[in-house]
Amino acid sequence: MRRVLGSIVGLVWLGLSTGAILEAQVAAAPKERNPKPLQIKPTVDLRLRGESFSTPVANGAQDSDYGFGIARLRAGLDLVGARWTFHAMVQGAATSGLPPRAVLGSGPTYRGANAGAATPTALGIAELSVAWTGTNARLTLGRQGFVEGFEAPTGSDFLDGVKKRRFAERLYGNLDFTNVGRRYDGATGWFRSAGKTRLDAFVLRPLAGAFDYDDAFDDLGELNVAGLTLTGPRGAWIPGAEVRLFASRYEDGRRLVPQVFRGRKSFDVTTGGASLLAGNDTTDLAIWAAVQDKNAGGGSSAFAVDLGHKFAAAPGKPAVHLAFEQASAGDRGETYGGFFNLLPTNHKFYGNLDYFAFSNLRDAYVETTFAPGPKWKVRAALHSFSLVDRKDAWYGGSGAFSAASFGYVARRPRGGVFPSRDLGTELDLDATVTLRPGLDLSFGGGALRTGPAIESVFPARSDGRWLYVEMGWKR
Repeated sequence: MRRVLGSIVGLVWLGLSTGAILEAQVAAAPKERNPKPLQIKPTVDLRLRGESFSTPVANGAQDSDYGFGIARLRAGLDLVGARWTFHAMVQGAATSGLPPRAVLGSGPTYRGANAGAATPTALGIAELSVAWTGTNARLTLGRQGFVEGFEAPTGSDFLDGVKKRRFAERLYGNLDFTNVGRRYDGATGWFRSAGKTRLDAFVLRPLAGAFDYDDAFDDLGELNVAGLTLTGPRGAWIPGAEVRLFASRYEDGRRLVPQVFRGRKSFDVTTGGASLLAGNDTTDLAIWAAVQDKNAGGGSSAFAVDLGHKFAAAPGKPAVHLAFEQASAGDRGETYGGFFNLLPTNHKFYGNLDYFAFSNLRDAYVETTFAPGPKWKVRAALHSFSLVDRKDAWYGGSGAFSAASFGYVARRPRGGVFPSRDLGTELDLDATVTLRPGLDLSFGGGALRTGPAIESVFPARSDGRWLYVEMGWKR
């Protein structure tokens, strides 16, 4: 907690010094005769989705096939002045038809987080913040969403797409694929130098949500995160490339930690890393790497590499990406030795079925995106998943979402050691058509042909499938 408090002091210092600099600039500049009037900006975001699952099971008493529906409505209001913005967003969410005896997929996670309810609902204040924006700085205080990894655009639509897909929310994100989502209380801010180098900082307390309706947007307890990111914009440090340096501190002192980690009072992780995004409007090279200290269990690491090209002259302008990502494993004798995935949005990265977290995981894949028509977007990906170490676990989850849940699950076969590293091969497909401005229809899913590693945990039935159809309306 001492380190988090130090981070808070640092962020406050950043805000004060930034404010002083900008106030001096404002005082020196000629005053506007017609100041910017206050603007009122309402927003509405409605999402309806139906999901169908066929999952691995260990025995015939468990539900392998099930489906359910979710609905979420967000209503927001922004009051925007010359430098100050007040933002509020109310969210209502509901799920129906959750399965009673399933073990994989999001269905049992929703049900387990809400005392076994088949139709949980929630209504609450998802965001409530005030932000001050200057010429080269911004400070936001209050309840807010947070996306680490996409602090600023590159100036290229193609590279921005790669950055959103490969970097954003890999370690900290909003988890908005779930129906409740993840939000944070605290402070975020950034400052940009004259040379356009940008410093971002955050001191945040994650809130309950994601799958948890009963306690949506309640405090999780002693869970705090803080971090810094330094971004050298495209071409500033390396010709044709953007460089990011990042560091963060995760401190979990919740009551459940001693149960998960053999009596330890807290689980604290310091993460440091860097990313490089090079290329142009048709070609990219993306590299991401991170290391963690021994508080996580012993010098763990992770990395990801993406090489892509967009065939702009071909019909549909297809883009093809070859990628590889790996997160280290841990020793069985340690409390936790592998790379710890923090608070990500994993649905973006490790397959549509959401069976994997970024710990003891190796993922080689090819992905393509194309537009068969002016209103269509299609994405297809083929993943080959494997364990880094057969003696460690197969991990799933996307981080803390409830005071009663650590956020990750470790699965092992009965003998404790997997017979193979092979987890399986997954094929994903997503398609979106814009019916009218603001109204989209999406559908797709994924199919996993499991390998011996998963079959050893779920011998009764191992292959998995997920299908969905979703309508989204924004205005």
